[in-house]
Amino acid sequence: MKLLKFYESVNKEEIEDLLLDFKDQGYEKIECDIYEGVVTISGLIRENVNKVDFLKDVIELNNRVILLGYTSLNEHFHVYTGTENRGPRCSFMLKFKDQDVNPNKDVKSFEEFKTYLEKHLNLQFYEFDSEVFIPDLDSFLKGRGREEDVIIKLDVDREQNKFIIIFEKGELDDIHSSIDISDVVMTDDEWAAANLWSIPNSDRERFLEPELQKRSKSKVFSFDKRGIEAVEKCIEAVRRQS
Repeated sequence: MKLLKFYESVNKEEIEDLLLDFKDQGYEKIECDIYEGVVTISGLIRENVNKVDFLKDVIELNNRVILLGYTSLNEHFHVYTGTENRGPRCSFMLKFKDQDVNPNKDVKSFEEFKTYLEKHLNLQFYEFDSEVFIPDLDSFLKGRGREEDVIIKLDVDREQNKFIIIFEKGELDDIHSSIDISDVVMTDDEWAAANLWSIPNSDRERFLEPELQKRSKSKVFSFDKRGIEAVEKCIEAVRRQS
């Protein structure tokens, strides 16, 4: 038996009615968050339910919202069916984009920058907001990205109001993409030039070379529009790998 009953046809005004249906069927939490045209719908139920019917409902909800004119951002469904504290737990999260709404990249703070990356780029911050991975580390923890040749990481320094982009795994030659990201991702030598404290005094001279220092400094980003566009460029390069 299905958990939810959907109308034959729905419009934007009826989204809330769909979410109310979830609540009526025993959902502890059902929320819809809207941020600059990005719609995030999440739900949690702690009752014993048929897992197949639960997944069917999530898929049908996804399809119904698409029919309303939103673009699905759900390359992989974020769904959990299992137990928590010895009790049943089923949860989901779906994300959509209203193409008529243009995102505002003119962020002015780390908090705004973080929100943009989480809402629009579907990235997640780790280690007290100091790390972000492309592809997202969450995919690796779930076993979907273990064979990837390249992992790009944002190394965030909130105190200095800056971040850099480095390779956690792989290097530029491993990116087989039509998009060149050599102007935004630091090489090992450029990282060393930006972090001379980590280099023994006997080896520092070659990292003080003016051209190397210039390249290194050009790849230090702030939490602003330029920083967002650098992250977007990396994401697109990873997605377009041949």
